[in-house]
Amino acid sequence: MTNTNLRLFAADMDGTLLDNDNAFNRRKFAEVIGILRRQQKKFVIATGNQTIRINKMFLPFDSDGQVISMVAENGAFIQNGQNLLHQSIIDPIKTKRIYDLLPTLNPRPTLVVFAGKDAAFAPTWQESV
Repeated sequence: MTNTNLRLFAADMDGTLLDNDNAFNRRKFAEVIGILRRQQKKFVIATGNQTIRINKMFLPFDSDGQVISMVAENGAFIQNGQNLLHQSIIDPIKTKRIYDLLPTLNPRPTLVVFAGKDAAFAPTWQESV
């Protein structure tokens, strides 16, 4: 059965598009994107992953931004093709306060990652770095 009213398809990355080895069938994905392009439909990647990772993996399949959109970083970054629709930014002063507070907690957190649009880092004071 085919529903021609469907205009948008969405999928998570980890465990859905990607297998346990962070890989996917690139040939099949390119075929699906080609079909969606011809039908003028959208594919949305909805994930907690950073935009830099999404772009690295999926931009080659849609370099003009006509098919693939994203809801990334757990909803903090929403992009329709190449057009930014929403970006939620935490105040840098608040971020610094949190960064300074974390190592003083008892027990101290064992895994902290600060993530942004283009990069992520882990504080050097944590043992797991």
